[in-house]
Amino acid sequence: ERCYKLVTHEVGHTLGIGHCQEHACVMNGIAHIDELDATPLRLCPLCLRKLLWLHPQDLRRRYAALADHYRANDLDGEAEWAQGRLATLANP
Repeated sequence: ERCYKLVTHEVGHTLGIGHCQEHACVMNGIAHIDELDATPLRLCPLCLRKLLWLHPQDLRRRYAALADHYRANDLDGEAEWAQGRLATLANP
């Protein structure tokens, strides 16, 4: 899971998203391993908006793909979270 967090964080920078100081977010600044472990593997609402502005996409497809990927890679908690977001979008 650490690798996923680190790669997601760095890809965010590659896409032009800076460090987040507003919410618990994969784009939070990380100075040591304990901070990485405490960081969620997801974007906060503000950073998600930044991503969608930079790279428009269908959120339903995004969360479905994330849920499938997480499930296939034994990240069950993240898969449940993505599935929950998908359910929220289907039934606001």
